Amino acid sequence: MKRLCVCLTAAALCGGCQYDPFVARLTAQRPRAEDAVGRNKLTEQTVTDGGLPALNGKASAVILLAGGKSTASNVPAAPYETGLPDAGFFRTLVSGSGTWRIDEAGGGPGGSGQKLIFWGVSFQSPAADIKEATFTGDKPPYGLLFTIGDPDGGHATICERQP
Repeated sequence: MKRLCVCLTAAALCGGCQYDPFVARLTAQRPRAEDAVGRNKLTEQTVTDGGLPALNGKASAVILLAGGKSTASNVPAAPYETGLPDAGFFRTLVSGSGTWRIDEAGGGPGGSGQKLIFWGVSFQSPAADIKEATFTGDKPPYGLLFTIGDPDGGHATICERQP
């Protein structure tokens, strides 16, 4: 009976767990600032079945400049933390210029009982409250992923570095 209770408890816990479908893309080593600099253009979004053209026809890009300056157009606003995105999501996209910095963007359990940290970009803009983005890739050129809502929901906009 004790074994059955343990098995049922484990099954209930695992059954309730979700998994961020993008976790394998996230950057776990802190990038150097010079490796983050560049133009990132939207290449994928999963808010509406992953289809492009992106964001209801709106162009979306993030430019990270040396010295910490940034420009972003049609990116998710902060906070967009809960709920499922709907058609109104596209009206909440923001654009603005300001500064950026590399920052911790979350994490989870890693090997050997240590916490795995993912790295991303925090934006500061007087014109727009831009949501933080997580770096993608194991090495330069890094891309950017804007998670929309709960990471387990699989909703995101993904920008890749452009030449």
